[in-house]
Amino acid sequence: MAAAALVPLLPRAAYADSYASTDSTGDVVSFPVSKSAPHTVSPAPQRTQGDVVGSNVAHRRHVVVLRMQYRELEPTGAAAGDVFVIRSSAATRVITVFTGPGYWEGKVTTENAAGHQVRCHVRHQVDYTANTATVVVPRSCLGRPRWVRAGMAALTFDDLDTVFADDARAHGTVGDNPALGPRVRR
Repeated sequence: MAAAALVPLLPRAAYADSYASTDSTGDVVSFPVSKSAPHTVSPAPQRTQGDVVGSNVAHRRHVVVLRMQYRELEPTGAAAGDVFVIRSSAATRVITVFTGPGYWEGKVTTENAAGHQVRCHVRHQVDYTANTATVVVPRSCLGRPRWVRAGMAALTFDDLDTVFADDARAHGTVGDNPALGPRVRR
């Protein structure tokens, strides 16, 4: 009985917190790429390519792992971008995995909140069989925070005139930045 009472007093540093979220299917929206045209957002419920159905965040000892699960993810179209935003008290990072003809395995960029490139060794994997996109971010790139909040979104292009978008946490809406989830502590 005494041992059970001591369990809450043990340090949590050895454990990783995680968070999983589901997203509605059929909540992809589309809008024109043109900056001169008004951004009329239209529902695209029939769109399966790039339709996010779930997201996960794992805050581990040395890394933060973010994963988006898609209803369908195929190496087709003109281009795609998987956007991962990580925010904490120490730093904000916007990580984008770009895919397209000639680079379907993905190219990754990492920026700070001001949009400047940040040098971090971010690993990524786009798995077309499992319909997932994953990034692994070193905690050192984030200022070794105690907690992180993450947002994720998918952007797909059949051509370069229309973008299809799905925010992993905003059902049927898309803003300038992905909606952030709760704090995931280390």
